Amino acid sequence: MLFKKIFIILALSASAITLNAQASQSFINQNAWVNNTIIWSISPKWSIHQEVQWRRNEYFNFPQQTLLRGGLTRDIGA
Repeated sequence: MLFKKIFIILALSASAITLNAQASQSFINQNAWVNNTIIWSISPKWSIHQEVQWRRNEYFNFPQQTLLRGGLTRDIGA
């Protein structure tokens, strides 16, 4: 009986020590992302939407993506 308890404790301890769910990873994120969103009202029901996103890597040294987006918005409410 005592041998069985010792065996179970040792087996659980060994499995807890040898199991690794994930290997730890570390990295340095040097990405920069600048976003500008503007909405211009041109009438009580209409407006123009403008968005610019400027994404760079290595502290603005290398381009990743430049996104330009525009649109026309209409208020359909009262």
